Amino acid sequence: MVPTALTLHNYRSFAGPQRLELRPITLLYGNNNAGKSALLRSLPLLADSSAAHGLDALTFGHRLADLELDFESLRWKGRAQTDEHTVGVDLHWNESPELQTARFAFWEEPDWRRLLVQQLDLVGEHGETSLAWVRKRESRRSRTLTYRGTGSNLDRQEFELTFQGLIPSGSAEAELPVLDTLAERLRTLSEQVLWLRSLRPPPSRTTRWLESARWTLDPRGLDAPVVLINEPEVLTRVSAWYEEHLGVAILVEESRRRELRTIVRNRRKAAFDVDLIDTGEGLGQVLPVLTALAMAEQRDARGGPTVLAIEEPEAHLHPDTQLALAQRVSEVAASARARIILETHSRYFLSSIQLAVLEGRLSEHDVVLYWVHQLEDGRCVAEPNTLTELARLRGSWPPDAFEADLDLAAQIQNLRDAREMR
Repeated sequence: MVPTALTLHNYRSFAGPQRLELRPITLLYGNNNAGKSALLRSLPLLADSSAAHGLDALTFGHRLADLELDFESLRWKGRAQTDEHTVGVDLHWNESPELQTARFAFWEEPDWRRLLVQQLDLVGEHGETSLAWVRKRESRRSRTLTYRGTGSNLDRQEFELTFQGLIPSGSAEAELPVLDTLAERLRTLSEQVLWLRSLRPPPSRTTRWLESARWTLDPRGLDAPVVLINEPEVLTRVSAWYEEHLGVAILVEESRRRELRTIVRNRRKAAFDVDLIDTGEGLGQVLPVLTALAMAEQRDARGGPTVLAIEEPEAHLHPDTQLALAQRVSEVAASARARIILETHSRYFLSSIQLAVLEGRLSEHDVVLYWVHQLEDGRCVAEPNTLTELARLRGSWPPDAFEADLDLAAQIQNLRDAREMR
């Protein structure tokens, strides 16, 4: 079971608390340097930390490694450097009475330079349990730490607790079934988040295939051909979109042992094959996006992914093709019930989602939009907006969000009128 929302505290430029709902479609809009990427990247950070086996509670060395993150870069910088502080993440499950919220507070122990779970609050049908770290004879290399528990039947008792990344396991003296529930959900989260970053490099002319199969994607998307050659159903759906909207088919062939070649075959003109790298930039940029969407459709049959966190899916696409991609996103969100979080600047995505709601392909409750912006004091906030039954925006959406198009059109028309009057 993946979370339905998360709340961030003192995270990056979000002094917090900042809530992010994970609906079938969650769109992040805003100007440059507003914090959209930081907000979206909290998902792979939590997923990677849920799969970690190290001593630190959060791991920065997997998919986020080249961002060179650490605790200092993670925390909100607006507070004085000498202030004691934590970074917090709350995970919410709206339809789960046994565990509705798990609140993590992270702190870097100054002597050990180790990132710890300082406090963990668990809220469920049996009330709230709070676990606070007590420094007691532990060392930097200790995997087992001492926590004081309050709430439920704990009565301020102290007991040992082990964390592997984010995943907790209790000791014999603390019978907390809710910890087992949390651990299972975090393991699920570690397997379900697929993240594609915005700076995706061009496709390679050949892709090294070092494994028998692959059912995930690197954030750069360069391993999409490995998924496609092993998953005919995924390849069929990806190629069908290319054929319908771009007039070409996608093929993946093993040119030599363990070396894959991604081919574009023109269907509208004389049939010929071209390597994907030799075609337009947009064709290569959208391939991992379409692959991720097709993988999400296979969730029931194949097992994932459930959460797609994609930055700038529309990169290098013509506006008409952006509309086609947005329609595909709506289709997958409706059929697979995946949770698709997109950071985008495309107004065509917004229009296409509104059209899907009006045509009944999506419910207005399936969609939430955030306008992310920076305040004068440097804090960033993400303002939630929902859609009405008539697909009108309801919330704090700025009226000038896409004003540049209207301003240019007005300036052109005014100059035309002035010239015609001479």
